[in-house]
Amino acid sequence: MFRNQSSRRQPRVPELGRSRGGFGTKIHAACDGFGTPVQVLPTPGQSHDITRAVPLLESLSVEHVVADKSYDGDRVLERIHAQGSQAVIPPQINRKVQRPYDR
Repeated sequence: MFRNQSSRRQPRVPELGRSRGGFGTKIHAACDGFGTPVQVLPTPGQSHDITRAVPLLESLSVEHVVADKSYDGDRVLERIHAQGSQAVIPPQINRKVQRPYDR
């Protein structure tokens, strides 16, 4: 006899998300220059990285923001420049105007 897994419902935790491999969690972290985490935000595994960029930036006062391509969005870049920081984020390939960045 087989049991249907969907019949056993468990309370959903907001930080857990369904993906192809099962439940997953992403951990977004803001770190200082030595790599020590200053702020950590968990999200469900299927959420995009850019959804937590602005909340991470709100608590920071830094000269440079280093991130990967997944954080390359106009709203995030505007927020970084508005707080007086310089973005060190590689542009995504699909951008019409490829902005320079310091590797």
